[in-house]
Amino acid sequence: DKVITQQSLLQETIVKDSLTGLYNQNFLMEIAPSKLCEASRHNISCSLISLKVDQFRTIRENYGSRITDKRLEAIASLLIKSVRHEDIAVRYEEEEFVLLLWHCSISNALITAERIRQSIETSHEVDSNITVSAGVTAINQYSTEHFSQLLNIARDTAHQAQSNGGNQVVVRY
Repeated sequence: DKVITQQSLLQETIVKDSLTGLYNQNFLMEIAPSKLCEASRHNISCSLISLKVDQFRTIRENYGSRITDKRLEAIASLLIKSVRHEDIAVRYEEEEFVLLLWHCSISNALITAERIRQSIETSHEVDSNITVSAGVTAINQYSTEHFSQLLNIARDTAHQAQSNGGNQVVVRY
């Protein structure tokens, strides 16, 4: 049994998104730079995926906040089921999720992103009208960028996928 203390509750609220239960943006920005250094130092490949809900503003206008929040919770649940225990799933912004995949090549991250995209598109819990666009990039021993630069690459690539019509995965090395 897990003993719940006031401190553990406070710590969990600091690192978790209150709606989805995923890690939050602050946690990602705190933990990722050290993960990037470790990956570089030990020649560990890891990848970053940014997932953006397509047409989010329209969805919110059509369904309202309560239903849209339920859809975001369902997406978060699918993400948790789609990643391994060592991976980090984050609700980065209102309609954006980021996955930091540890010991994962860019080719495997592409497969993961496509599998997630398809599962969201076909999920009855999410809604068949909701799709996501994904941007994938890799972190490796040769990366000289800081984590924030790599994150921007993944986010820009997801935005590119949306600009290309949405409901697709785009990779940028």
